[in-house]
Amino acid sequence: PVKRRAYQWRSFTPASEKQNRRFIGGLLLRRSQLKPLLPPPPPGAPGPFALSDESKLKEFASRAGLVPTDVFDVDGLWIYPDLDTAVRGMCSAGVAIKAMEHSGEEAVTSAYAAAFAPFLQSDSSVRLGASFRCLISKP
Repeated sequence: PVKRRAYQWRSFTPASEKQNRRFIGGLLLRRSQLKPLLPPPPPGAPGPFALSDESKLKEFASRAGLVPTDVFDVDGLWIYPDLDTAVRGMCSAGVAIKAMEHSGEEAVTSAYAAAFAPFLQSDSSVRLGASFRCLISKP
C-alpha cells in the first residue's frame, strides 16, 4: 500500500535550545510581529498550529478517508547564506503573501528581518531550527 504523509510545521523550543531552535513562523506569531499584518481570521477558525495536536492531526486524516499509522516529529536546521535570502525565502510562504496583500510588502519584510535578527551568525548567515510534525497514513 502507498503511504501518504502530511506535514505540520510547529514550534520546537526545548529549554536547552530555546534561543537557537525555533520555527520562525511560530516565533513571528508568538512575538506578534506578523499577526497584526494579517487580515482577521474568520470567526471560529482554528489557529495556525491547530494540527500540531496529534489527535486533531489524526482526525483530520481520518476525515479524508485515510488511516493514520504513525505521528512523529522531525527536527531540522534551516541555514540561509544571508539575511536577504532568509527574508525572501519566508516571504514566499502563503502566510507572508496574505500579510503582504493586507499590509504591504515593506511591513512584512521588515517584520521578518526583525524576527531573524537574533539568529544572525558572525559570518552573516542565518541559522534557525524547525520541527515538523509528520503523519504517516494509508488509504
